[in-house]
Amino acid sequence: MAVRFGGEGNDVGRALALSPGGDVVLAASFGTAVELGGERTPGGGAGIARISTAGAVMAEYVGIGVSVEDVAVTSDDRLVLAARTRGGPASLVGTELGDFATFDAVAASLDAAGELEWVHVFGDAGSDLFEAVAVDDAGSAYLAGSFEVALEPGGGAVYANGRDDMLLVSYDAAGAHRWTRVYGERDGDFARSISLDPASTRIVVGASFGDDGGSGGVGVPLDLDGVSVEGGGRGTGVVFVME
Repeated sequence: MAVRFGGEGNDVGRALALSPGGDVVLAASFGTAVELGGERTPGGGAGIARISTAGAVMAEYVGIGVSVEDVAVTSDDRLVLAARTRGGPASLVGTELGDFATFDAVAASLDAAGELEWVHVFGDAGSDLFEAVAVDDAGSAYLAGSFEVALEPGGGAVYANGRDDMLLVSYDAAGAHRWTRVYGERDGDFARSISLDPASTRIVVGASFGDDGGSGGVGVPLDLDGVSVEGGGRGTGVVFVME
């Protein structure tokens, strides 16, 4: 079985997840208007498609001016999105988010019917985004990304130490802020992926750090809660565990 979505623009399948019932959930971004869910979308943006175990397809246009980078499905079939704005006006499931000059980070939750439950949008003058999301059995969300200058994801403002810093944020099932963690030094540091162990007692993060823009210099060591990790000047991959 193959399912195709797309139009004349740059259309990308961003992420896949499995629902508790075995449905495949696809998050995609579209460069121009496309046929989705039996209707033509008003323009480029993001969409979610559910493909059942029987092959039935249910697709939904999520919003314009937004790119969904990752999706996770909770035990009660809610969708949690890790996303970013794309510059310009943005909306998500009929909710206007604002008009953005740069990328801003977006975290959102949709119920089993595809209706928006909660959304958080934050950023500053720089490029801020979430790239990955995981959920635990209680429905709490864990998001990974990066930011450039300063932002307020909940619980107070946080500030970058260098060009880009890793950003890890957790919200409970109702969208209330739980905690924020920031890791980074002088050069570019990016949290790329996140997952939980089966007991949800440890958080595993995949990241890159020490990207000095290609100059090839010696990168600054990364401090991970008191553990110093040495890196090179063109970026170094690292996997670390938070408890």
